[in-house]
Amino acid sequence: MAGGRHVTCPATADDELYGASVIRVLKPGTLGLHVHAGNEFVNEYKSMKGLSQQTQLHDQLSFFVVLQVPERGGELCLYDLEWGSTPDEVHTELYPHFSLERDRYFESIARWPITPQVGDLIFFAGGRIWHQVCPFDGKLDRITMGGFTSFSHDDHSLYFWS
Repeated sequence: MAGGRHVTCPATADDELYGASVIRVLKPGTLGLHVHAGNEFVNEYKSMKGLSQQTQLHDQLSFFVVLQVPERGGELCLYDLEWGSTPDEVHTELYPHFSLERDRYFESIARWPITPQVGDLIFFAGGRIWHQVCPFDGKLDRITMGGFTSFSHDDHSLYFWS
């Protein structure tokens, strides 16, 4: 995947490395994760400013490894809508980030549920494809380890972080 490029975590302005990945534990009976696309956060969060100076943040890839699956549900759902084709109303306060209102908007859009198993590694275009972790239940948590990846601006490095 790196094509001979240097593979590393990006560094902060203080030369501290960003974390390589994060372990995410979602509890049963929760809503999973609301519909989102990584591109919406590029200009929203202060932490992205330093990253955007080093990496091609727009259209970054998302990755995760499944450590434990829930008993029912918890699929990764990819929607048939890319960032560049998203209606303006979805980018406004009409459908706030991480909200049930926006989740309901996406109910009318075709989606592809992916049900990864323990040990599966998933890479997808999380920056430009709207996606969510669907609700789940049972007694088991949904546990994954993952983060993001993109190329450096000079195309000499592949960065990964969380």
